[in-house]
Amino acid sequence: MTGPVVLSSTIRTSLLQQSKDPSSLGEAKLNPTLDSQKIAKIKTIENSFAPPTLTAQASELGQSLDTISQGLMILTKTQDALHGLSDLLREASNLLGSKTDPAELAKAFAKNTQAIDDFIANSEYAGVNLLDGDEINIITNDTAEPVAIEGRHYNGESFGFDKGDVADAKDLESLKESVRFALDSVQNYGVLISDAIDTIQSRHNFTQSTIDVLKEAAAGFDIKDLSEEGVNLLALQTRQQLANQDISLATKEQSSLLNLF
Repeated sequence: MTGPVVLSSTIRTSLLQQSKDPSSLGEAKLNPTLDSQKIAKIKTIENSFAPPTLTAQASELGQSLDTISQGLMILTKTQDALHGLSDLLREASNLLGSKTDPAELAKAFAKNTQAIDDFIANSEYAGVNLLDGDEINIITNDTAEPVAIEGRHYNGESFGFDKGDVADAKDLESLKESVRFALDSVQNYGVLISDAIDTIQSRHNFTQSTIDVLKEAAAGFDIKDLSEEGVNLLALQTRQQLANQDISLATKEQSSLLNLF
């Protein structure tokens, strides 16, 4: 049979304080400044989930989404232009492989080169022409590094088509090599643009999903009043401080009394 519970002097003092004034428990150890800071943090968290805050966040992301969408469209248009430019270069390659008379071949090749120049000049979108040396920095959000895309100075001259001489086999082979080099350059740039599109599209999808979640939360999220939780937190801290104060209790029976409070 268990004997009577004997309280130590420390326990007796703590329990007497509680019986007289429960709010005075651990009063000497409470730090009003720290407790007010914790309540302020709880309020900050509560306010961050308030519908006006969520709506404002969705609006800010909406502006970022517009910028992302514009950059994505520029890259997509550039990708389409690269496909068209590749087709014109293949036409040039086919011309150089034909049995056309050298004089006629020179005229046809010059016409194709002019078509390439005109096509590149007309490949601008939203004031940006990456095929004519422009550059673009697409900002997806405030923390991520902008996606920087350098342009290329593509034209008949940069491809080495400006002379267009086919007087002999050496000239013809030189032009064929220039066309092959131009095709490789355009295709490699196309890969770079494609990778950039994948990156921007992923950030676009993520931003859109975040906006949808914020709008849904603002419309239907019922935030609980956390004031009561703040009081509960302080009560728990007081209880823990009392337990720490009397952690050196001599018996289990004495320590179990703390579970009543």
